Amino acid sequence: MQTLEHATALLHAADSSHGKTEILRFLGFSERALPLDLRSRKALALPEAVHAAHIAQGPGALRGLAVDLGHGAELRQVLASVANALATHSAQLLWIVVATHASTAELAIVCWSARQSRTRIRSLMCDRARLFESDAETLCALSSAASDSDLLTHSRWLDILGREAITRRFFRNVQASVGDLAGSLDPRIGQAERSELALLYISRLIFLSFLE
Repeated sequence: MQTLEHATALLHAADSSHGKTEILRFLGFSERALPLDLRSRKALALPEAVHAAHIAQGPGALRGLAVDLGHGAELRQVLASVANALATHSAQLLWIVVATHASTAELAIVCWSARQSRTRIRSLMCDRARLFESDAETLCALSSAASDSDLLTHSRWLDILGREAITRRFFRNVQASVGDLAGSLDPRIGQAERSELALLYISRLIFLSFLE
């Protein structure tokens, strides 16, 4: 059942290993996810910040990894290390990783492509305590991307997560521009009015850039 409500519930419940493997099952992986012991994690060169990991099998070469990161770990940095390690030590497999942080509500869904010794990462980063509808929409899109070809499915995941990253970066840049412009306006004008004016002018500039 690929509904936004169900996807949101899955994201909320991803704080446990079971919750993350349920997301993998939603994406088409087997219900049984196997835990990786310390020796297995070292064989895959996973960083020490990965305190627990479960692997699930998908169609063909698709593999899902549910990862728990320990306290003090920086989510993006550790996931970059995970992607580079798996791209190096299991390049024949097509991976997607669902990861959460032990001390925060951060959640990430990550996959990557590796070409000419360069790993290009695509991801959904969200806060389980403050989920947006777009987070659930992205998870539903990933679930709907399944095809008879493992390569095509993985390619679609990369495309979906790539669009998500671009969209979030765009809105962060807009927010920063609105703040900068509002801060440059006459301080005698109230903060709410300055923000409103800044948003109006930025919106007009965006509209003009689309016309151009």
